[in-house]
Amino acid sequence: MPSPHLNIEHVADTAQKAPVVNEQTDLLDRAMNQHVIIDVSAGGQIVVTAAQAQENMLLRLTGTPAADFEIIMPAEQRFFGVHNQVSSGRNCTVGVDVTAGTWDVVQPLERALFHCDGENAIKLATTALGVPSGLVEQFIGMIEIPQEKTYTLDQSAAYEYNIDTLIGETALGELDITIEIDGVPVTGINGVTFNITEATATASAGQLVAVGAKVTMIVSDLETATTEDFAFTMKVTRTG
Repeated sequence: MPSPHLNIEHVADTAQKAPVVNEQTDLLDRAMNQHVIIDVSAGGQIVVTAAQAQENMLLRLTGTPAADFEIIMPAEQRFFGVHNQVSSGRNCTVGVDVTAGTWDVVQPLERALFHCDGENAIKLATTALGVPSGLVEQFIGMIEIPQEKTYTLDQSAAYEYNIDTLIGETALGELDITIEIDGVPVTGINGVTFNITEATATASAGQLVAVGAKVTMIVSDLETATTEDFAFTMKVTRTG
């Protein structure tokens, strides 16, 4: 006869005790501590198997689904965690494959603790920051000896934002700057010249950086022998 939730076989009176108890201990250990990586690139409904649910505490979601997706848990009682690490920045909705019941959303990069009662998947705690849309933030930096190359400002955006302005100046000499979103130049900050006088380049409306996008700064037309200490501030506004 197995245990009610983790399906661990009870020790029979006639069983050789040590191997059975050791296996049970290992199952409990995995159920309380282990994680499993689940590739959700296929999108749609991703079914978590009974073994994955029983033997792992944390579901780590990876891949590149084309749209928001669903995680289907077995209809069993269990605490579990979900870490949404998908590189395309999609939301996942967690629930049980039944006609009724509570489902809840795990946002991009969020880590959430759930309890499933066999019908409802209830989110008990989360790391989601809930930062309001419209918050203005800044990327600030300085390049002591600029080179004609591409510099990465944001490798993989954790939230959506619009690029607003780029403010910059050099201590000596001049250079041209282009800001790109996934390789596409930002209108208004494309080949703008900066020198020893502080200047501001304003991006056109709608320069949206999506979740997971890469933002780069390209330095060109550099006065190689003279340009030093390029200081810049890129202002952005959160949209999600």
